[in-house]
Formats: sequence, C-alpha cells, structure tokens
Amino acid sequence: MTCIGTEGEDGAVIVSTDTPTEVSSAFLTGNPLSSQAVMFGVMFTQVAANKTVESRYVPEDQFTVSAHVGADQIASATTTGSEPTAATGASTILTTTTGSSVTFTETAASGTVDFDYYDSSWACTRHSEPIDSSDLQISSTGLSVTVAVGVGDFVECTVSNTARLGEVSWNKVDADDPTVLLDGSEWTLTGPDGSLTVIDNGENDTDPTPGSLHVTGLTWGEYTLTETTPPTGYATDDEEHTFTINGDTLTHELGNIDNTRVPGEVSWNKVDADDSTVLLDGSEWTLTGPDGSLTVIDNGENDTDPTAGSLHVTGLTWGEYTLTETTPPTGYLLGENTTTLTIDSENTSIELSPFGNVAAEPGLRVTKSSDPVSGSQVVPGQTITYTVLVENIGNVDLTPAHLVDDLSDVLDDASYVAGSATATVDGQPSVSPEISGSTLTWSDDLPEGQAATVTYRVTVASDATAADRLVNVVTGTGDVPPGITPPTSNCAPGSSDPACTTTHTPVGPNPSPTPSPTPGEPTPTPSEPTPTPTPSESSPTPATPGSNDALPDTGGSAEGLALVGGAAALLLAAGAVVLIVSRRRGA
Repeated sequence: MTCIGTEGEDGAVIVSTDTPTEVSSAFLTGNPLSSQAVMFGVMFTQVAANKTVESRYVPEDQFTVSAHVGADQIASATTTGSEPTAATGASTILTTTTGSSVTFTETAASGTVDFDYYDSSWACTRHSEPIDSSDLQISSTGLSVTVAVGVGDFVECTVSNTARLGEVSWNKVDADDPTVLLDGSEWTLTGPDGSLTVIDNGENDTDPTPGSLHVTGLTWGEYTLTETTPPTGYATDDEEHTFTINGDTLTHELGNIDNTRVPGEVSWNKVDADDSTVLLDGSEWTLTGPDGSLTVIDNGENDTDPTAGSLHVTGLTWGEYTLTETTPPTGYLLGENTTTLTIDSENTSIELSPFGNVAAEPGLRVTKSSDPVSGSQVVPGQTITYTVLVENIGNVDLTPAHLVDDLSDVLDDASYVAGSATATVDGQPSVSPEISGSTLTWSDDLPEGQAATVTYRVTVASDATAADRLVNVVTGTGDVPPGITPPTSNCAPGSSDPACTTTHTPVGPNPSPTPSPTPGEPTPTPSEPTPTPTPSESSPTPATPGSNDALPDTGGSAEGLALVGGAAALLLAAGAVVLIVSRRRGA
C-alpha cells in the first residue's frame, strides 16, 4: 500500500495507514540546500485473557479461555489438574485508528464440563482500570464478551466460573422443647455421588453452632438424609429426609428435626449392712419425681428385675427424683435409706450404690426393785415403794412396750396408795400406769436405747402378820414393726428370773403358842391331826396361862382368826407342839 500525504508545516508530510504491509519514502533531489528525512512509527494494542475457577462442579472439569479479533484467535490458555487459574499473557495486535473489537471466550477443555452447572462472570480492565459493564457486550450464554480496543490500549478480561452446587441445612432439637438445640448428632447424606458422613460441628458441617448443621457443595440430584447417631440421651430419628438439588432449587432448609428423650431408668440392690454380698428381698419403696410418686416393691409393682434384692425401675421422665425405703426386708430395720437422683440427657441410666439394712435384734430387760429392798421385813402401816425399770436393750423401737405387775399377793396384805403410780421414758413423763383390780399395767413407746421407770406405793395392812407374804411378779413384752420377731424379755410370762419378783414379810404379833396338854391326856402326833373347825366353830384361842404372847385384837370380828388353809396344822419340834395360825382378811 502506498500513502501519499500532504505537505505540512516546514514541508513535513504526515501520513498514516491502518494495516500497512510496506512503508517507503521518496526523496527530492536538485536542491543542495534542502534537508530531507523520513520517520515512521507503529502504535500497538495489547490484550490478555484470564480464567479463574472458583469451584468445580466435577473435579475433572477443565476450561480454555481465548481472545479473538474477528475469526482470528489471538491467544488462548487452558486450566490443568486442580489449578484454579489460567492466563494467556499480553498479546499484541494491530488495530485501526478507530480501534478494533476483541472477543474473549471460554470453552470446555474436558468432556465433563456442563456450563449449566456453572455461573460465569466477566470482568475487564483498560490499562488496569475497570471497564464499565455497559461497555461490555456479554453473550446470551455468558460464555463470551466483546470489548472495543483502541490504538495503544491494554485490555485484559477475566472470566470466573463458580459451580452451581447445592446446599442443605437443618436443626437438631428436643421434641419436648424445640427451642433447645441438641449437639453431637451424626448423619449419612446419600446422593448421586454416593454417601458422605455429616458430624455436627465436625466432618462436612459448615455451621459452627452446635445443633445447627449445614452441608454445601452438593451436585444436582436426589438426596436422602438419615440420622445415624442421636444426641446423647435421645432416641435415634428413624425418618428419612429427602430433597432434590437442581438448577431451580440449589438451597434446601429442612428446618427442625427433633429427637425424643430416652426414658430414664434406675437400679439398686438391697443388702445386709454387715455383708453387702447378701441380697435381701421384700423391701418396698416410694420413688417421687416430676410425674408424682410410684410404689416400687421388690419383685413386684414397678420392679423389672427378677432377682430378689435387686430392683430396677424403667420409663422415667427426665427430672429430679427422691427414692425412699418404706418397708425393710423381713427381719431388718428400716434404715434412713433416702437418696436423690436426676434423670437427664447425660444420666438416663443410673445405678445407685447398694442400700444396707441392719438386722433387727429387739431386746427388752425388766428389773423390779423396792424400798425397802426385796426380802426385807415390814411392819403394819409401813409404805413400800416399788420401782420397775424397763430397758430397750435391742436395736428396734418397741411400739409400745408393755408392763404387767401382778399385785394379787400384795394387795391381800396391803393397800395401793391412790395416785402413786407414775412413769417416765428417758426421764420425760410417760403414760400413767393403770390399776385394775389387783393388776397394774403400763404401755408406751420405748425407742431403742431408752428406758422407762414405773413406780407406785402400797401400805402394809394393819393386821398383817409374820405369817403373811407380800409377793408380786412383773412381766414385760414389746411390740415391733411387722416382719420382726418380738423380743423375749427376762420377765416373760413364766420366767423365774429373780429380777422379776419382790417379796416382803410383815412383822406382826406372833401367833399364840399351843396350850400344854392336860396331864394324863395323850400328846397329839402328826398321824392324828387336829380336826379343822368349821367357821361357826372358830373362836379365838385363849392365851396360854403364864404366857406374855397374847393374840392380837381382832377388832371385835365374830369370825376371829382363821387357820392357814382353813385348818390348824400341828408341828412337832423337839417334843413341843406349835400351832401355826395365819389370818386372812376379807373373809
């Protein structure tokens, strides 16, 4: 191409061409004073194309980016492996003075690429300054962009690809309280690419909040979400949760997926306090919790353990509980067997320490004493004070202890001092003893280790004689809780323990001696007993002449003195005959 320019200032000629292939200049000759020269310059334009892969839909996806002027490809670059970028570098083109149009394009470099699964975006700069999007002509497919490039421009365009991957999120909550997020669940998510494990705040979970899970990077297709490990203390959710990832729905929010609480259970053993290897059967309990109280009977109501002495209760709602023994095993004491426990997510199966019970060993000791002491002589009109000490010497409360004092051989020669009977337990006033006929009784609770003291008084009758005896016998028994054998006291009925009896002998007028036989009359012998006079024949025996021992005054009684057993007995001693006479009152 030949360009002929016009003359300019100082004879300079300026010419230009858009696409020169040859440049030449002719010099004028004939004027030796003229200076001639030629200069020429070329103005270049540069373009560059870049590729950025933000995320791959398929790991094997590869891309090519290129620059074209018309049908001519100026430059291209292709991604490889897992590299996220590719760049052509600056390429030089010649353009017209009015500029040129350059088209930047991306194409698939591997058969795995499907641009439906990608979002593409273009960004271009001119001399490193962003070109307004209004100056960019992006194709309807988004795979190319055309830019006007002027003389001397440096235009660079970058296309970024982001895989259109799906995501799913959900919350794990308590079925009884959906506001409570539950951490620690594990899941299996099965889809078109196989299965992946999702662990709350762990593998494949992108949400840092415990109980909230979020999985990203899901390719398109059908998915099934299944819980494999529930939160601690909760039952596994057996429901399968399905959803579909596609171009229309890339994000799924499954909402709350709840778990029901695992019912609580508690177990314990009832053992001998002295030997924990010995299981004791027959105990009964009350378990009180948030739903009220229930009775637990060993091998009975609400006990699911068939072993006697081992108890197991199931189906407990979460909350605070109090377990109390109400009935001990047979032959054992009811101990202070009360404990508290909590059923919650961390404690759904509780095994309590064994509860020991002490073997019941009831004991009762009775001691009768008097003032004056037993065996003493007393005189008519004298007061005798009786004291009965009742001691609980076992480890079982007596509920109550019973005392029976037989005064039939006391009140025939003495009289009860009205209002004199009192009782104390452990030094504190107790139930007052009762007198009925010739029997004194007393009953009151007597806790283990404590003692009761019962006192009362009698006055010796004025007509009591040395032939009389004031004898009383006390017996003691005790009631105990069911299942315990009552104690056998030392003063049980029929006991011969001297601690249960007191005896006093009155000191009264001596009986009249037997009169000396009349001379010539035979001396009575034991084989010839004196006939017992009938009551109508009874009369006072006159005093022996010369004797100072007269019979006491009968007080004018017509019956006089009665012989012991209703008869007179003759005793032979050293050749003498002595008549023993006893009087009884009230005949």
